[in-house]
Amino acid sequence: MLRNFCCAQDSILRDFPPTGGNAVDGVKSGDENLGKSYGNSAQVDDEDACKVCYERPIDTVLVPCGHFVVCSACVLRLDGTDKQCPICRTTYQLAQKIFK
Repeated sequence: MLRNFCCAQDSILRDFPPTGGNAVDGVKSGDENLGKSYGNSAQVDDEDACKVCYERPIDTVLVPCGHFVVCSACVLRLDGTDKQCPICRTTYQLAQKIFK
């Protein structure tokens, strides 16, 4: 079962070609949405809210675990510490911003 899960994540990641950057690059280049306030967390559905701050929408996937649970602002805080996924505690190598 675990092998199926890992293989499914690999196939999902292969479907999305690298963009040549990551969430940190977007923030360093002045991502205008980063500082945008979303008011109270009621404006962001619980399902779509960042699992670290619960204020901004999720927009970053962690690689290789594939968890899509953080916003680009919070991934900067994770990058400054031990780079562990807040869900599975796996060390991630890349935080890729996803655009909807």
